[in-house]
Amino acid sequence: MFVNRLRQKIKLQSDPTIIYGLVGGKGTLGRPIRRSEITQPSPYNTYVIEGLPPGPIANPGRASLEAAANPARTRDLFFVADGTGGHTFTETYDQHQKNVVKLRALEKQIQNDTAEPADDAPPPTAAGGPTDTNPTATTTRPGAPKKPPAARPAAPATAPGRQGAAQSNATPPVVQR
Repeated sequence: MFVNRLRQKIKLQSDPTIIYGLVGGKGTLGRPIRRSEITQPSPYNTYVIEGLPPGPIANPGRASLEAAANPARTRDLFFVADGTGGHTFTETYDQHQKNVVKLRALEKQIQNDTAEPADDAPPPTAAGGPTDTNPTATTTRPGAPKKPPAARPAAPATAPGRQGAAQSNATPPVVQR
């Protein structure tokens, strides 16, 4: 995909290059990329510069080096995370935008599933203790266990589009714009 973009003189527009430029290669950003940072000048920001950055932004493993030396023969120009640790690749911007919409919907669903629901049940009272007849948002229930967050949805058996070779079960960081 990157080779295709380089051959067609299309900017690489890779989010990790924004992060690398912001943190100077020292760790992760620790938060989503802001819209204003997408156009922030940096010799590494491939949304701003043409071609490759002046140096590597990571220490690639053997599989990455082999993939760079022998890139897959596709016409893909775009990719986005698929929400399961992999990526979905597409040839057209329209297809890419549809996959971005799917990712945002999945992110929203995950966010909704992990939000702790409000309890409608009245708080228990201690033996002989006063009963709070006017509970408020600041009323607490001593000793009440917190509900664990809801489980994340399982990865689809087959995700649409071509999938990235490197996949893991770890949750990828999500970049929101």
